[in-house]
Amino acid sequence: MPYRIETHFHTAETSPCGHVPAADGIRLYQQLGYDAVVVTDHFFTGFFEKLAPLPWVAQVDRYLDGWRRAERAGSACGVQVLLGLEYAFPGTRDDMLVYGVTPELLYANPELYRLGPAGFERFVRSHGLLVIQAHPFRPYISRVYEELVEGLEVHNGNPRHLSDNARAERLARANGWIGISGSDFHQPGDEGQGGILLPELPADSVALAAMLRRNRNPERCRG
Repeated sequence: MPYRIETHFHTAETSPCGHVPAADGIRLYQQLGYDAVVVTDHFFTGFFEKLAPLPWVAQVDRYLDGWRRAERAGSACGVQVLLGLEYAFPGTRDDMLVYGVTPELLYANPELYRLGPAGFERFVRSHGLLVIQAHPFRPYISRVYEELVEGLEVHNGNPRHLSDNARAERLARANGWIGISGSDFHQPGDEGQGGILLPELPADSVALAAMLRRNRNPERCRG
């Protein structure tokens, strides 16, 4: 039986646009029968610059608060919780879903949020991270980063945005890229509007990245 995995999930503790506490969100997904949730809180200058007086380790601790709360809730209710991020380049709203991340990697790279496309590309290549551009055809997105990404979010289930999923799917297929589905969970009612099915349950974000590279067009699920 395939495993149901949410790939795009925000927490109220970390993402400014998140309106559901991490533990409550995980319980919603447990009730829908999802096996795993990837917490992809927003990783961007606006979050970290407010924490600038703190040492980098403390800043990362604040960033990871939502994921850690989600992980504890998942352990209690049988949902695997993985770490990802939604990275935005400084001065843009161009969002990249990043898989293969570990807390240790974030702690070891102060001010990672300052990297532009070229620096970010060097960083992800050197660490084997998987980058999927989120909702690449929303009106405010400046461009598709073809030189950087390995895939696109071809189905974004958030009901409050015009994501033009069909256009994203056409481009991903034309380029032979990975295509994933995610709910883009922020508030009640967003849960279960996307996700993927995989034949194995990934142990962590690194394993998820490897599985997506092997299963480039995973079947999609909804709650």
